[in-house]
Amino acid sequence: MRHFNLLLGQEIRGPLTEAEIEAMIAAGTVTAETPCAPVGAQAWTPLSQHFPIRPGLKVQWTKPVSTASEEKLAAVRIDPLTRKRLLAYGLADAVTVEALTQVQAEQAIALKETVVRGELRRHRLAASIAVALGLFLGAQAGLAENPASDQLGKLVGFFIKEQGDAKHALHMLRGSLREQADLRERERERKRLEKPKPAAK
Repeated sequence: MRHFNLLLGQEIRGPLTEAEIEAMIAAGTVTAETPCAPVGAQAWTPLSQHFPIRPGLKVQWTKPVSTASEEKLAAVRIDPLTRKRLLAYGLADAVTVEALTQVQAEQAIALKETVVRGELRRHRLAASIAVALGLFLGAQAGLAENPASDQLGKLVGFFIKEQGDAKHALHMLRGSLREQADLRERERERKRLEKPKPAAK
C-alpha cells in the first residue's frame, strides 16, 4: 500500500494511506490541486495526478429533523396568504409581521375588513341621499332649462356615475322637465294670443 504526504496550507500532513486520502477527498477537505507527494518523492504534484477526483460530487439532501422549538414556532407562524393580506391592509410591515401569531393576524384582518365594509356602506348611503336630494332639488329648482338645473344635473351625475339605473332615471327626469317646460311655454303663448284686444274708441 502506498503512502502520501499532503501540503495543507503551510503544514505537511502524512504519511497518509490511500484510504485516508480518499476519505479526505470525499469529505471535501482536499481538492484536485492540493500538493501531494508519495513518500520518498522530492517534488510536489497535484493530488489529481495520484487520485481520481470527480468534479461536482452529488450531494443527497435529506429533510432535516425538526426540533420541538421549531415545531412550536411553525404552529404559530402566519400562513403566506394571511401575511400578504396584513401587508396589503397596512396592518404590519416586513419587520412587525413576524411578531404576530396566526390568530392575532386573523383578528386584525377581520376588524379591518369590518371597518372597510362600514365605510363602503356609508359611502353608498351618502351617494343615494345625494341622488335623492338632487332629484328633489331639480324638481324644485324649476321645470325649465336653466344654468342652475344644469349645474345640479352635473352634481347629481357625479354621485351616480357608477349606477346605470339612477343615470337612466335622471335622463328620464330631464326629458320630463323639458316637456313640461315646453308645455308651460305653449300655455303662456296661447294665453298671450287669447288676450282680448282693447276696444276701439
